[in-house]
Amino acid sequence: MAQNTIQIATFGDDHDGIVAGIRNFPIHKLAVLCYEDERPKAEEFSRRIRSTLGIPVSLLTVSRTSAIRDVMEKVAEIHR
Repeated sequence: MAQNTIQIATFGDDHDGIVAGIRNFPIHKLAVLCYEDERPKAEEFSRRIRSTLGIPVSLLTVSRTSAIRDVMEKVAEIHR
């Protein structure tokens, strides 16, 4: 049985890391973590990935004040 691969990436000004991960590793779905104020840029980036590669993309926001805790909670949610 083949397993699906979910890549989890953090969004920032430099998208090259996300693109490199997509290019170099198996992917069936992408989960992008971003701060609320970066959400519009992350949505545009996610739309481009969806339309270009045809893979589903989830966009999850985290708080700057509790980023570490929020990231851990989001990863747990994705893993369930």
